[in-house]
Amino acid sequence: MVRLTVALDGRAGCVRSASQMGERDVVERSSGGRNGRAGLVRALPPAEQLYQEHLITIGERRRDLADLERDLVTLRDDVTAFEVMAQSRLGELFADLRRLEGATADYSHRLTRLRAALNARELDELDLDDLDLEDEEELMAQASFAASGGRAGQRGPHVPAAARRWLATEAAEAKRLYIDLAKRLHPDLARDGEDRQRRERIMQRVNEAFRLRDLAGLRAVHLESIADDPNWAERPVTDRLAWAEEELRRLEVALEEARLAMARLRGGELFRLYTRYESGEPVFADLRTRIEERIVTESRRLERMKVSYGRLVDRWRATAEVEA
Repeated sequence: MVRLTVALDGRAGCVRSASQMGERDVVERSSGGRNGRAGLVRALPPAEQLYQEHLITIGERRRDLADLERDLVTLRDDVTAFEVMAQSRLGELFADLRRLEGATADYSHRLTRLRAALNARELDELDLDDLDLEDEEELMAQASFAASGGRAGQRGPHVPAAARRWLATEAAEAKRLYIDLAKRLHPDLARDGEDRQRRERIMQRVNEAFRLRDLAGLRAVHLESIADDPNWAERPVTDRLAWAEEELRRLEVALEEARLAMARLRGGELFRLYTRYESGEPVFADLRTRIEERIVTESRRLERMKVSYGRLVDRWRATAEVEA
């Protein structure tokens, strides 16, 4: 057996000498176990031992989360760079396809309204001016604007939004966390230059999380700051256990969200194209062919919809004349 001394300061893996700690802080560990890591065996009260085990797990979860987030950022950057490259090479084709898709969607809506009106025979509810088949230029302009402008206001599918709206409950919690962190960690409360630098780093994280509407980030800083208190080891074990359990829950949620984000990224068509490009396949030539074929298909579909729409308008007018 090997005797180790472990600090009860909220930071997993932090070890202090026995002279710096009381007898209650001495932990006896086995040299290894079924998982190949030291385990707490005795010398601590059960609550303290559970807290120490939580610290070990917290350290592992934080490392797992850091690795996963680093991989996610790297992959997202690579896929986004590929998307930019594809837009630069095939942007005009993409724009033509979006324009056609917008126009067919517009005609689909018009056809649905006109068929419903014909079935209901409600002439008063139909505004033929709004359904003018001859107004091609305006229709195409509106469709093109909707297709291009709708995308222009969005970030790419693999780039996180810079900010989003708070939910009502989130806003209240975020404000509470922000005020609490600012009161406890403001740089003006620092004891010395080193402490001031530490506080400035933390407040930069706090301000950035609040600006990005990142409630999970604020929660993380809040929990980390609690355990970073110099007097943390003197707090009752019930307080430290409550903190550890909340931190474990936060890390599990963050890990699950990161795994889902990675799965969504890897499951997209853009990622599949990117992996083909990385393996040396002629992705852009194939993509150009596919887009050109899609443009031809959408053009034909649009022409058929125009013909169908014209026939329905003629039918409506004929019905209106008979009823008159």
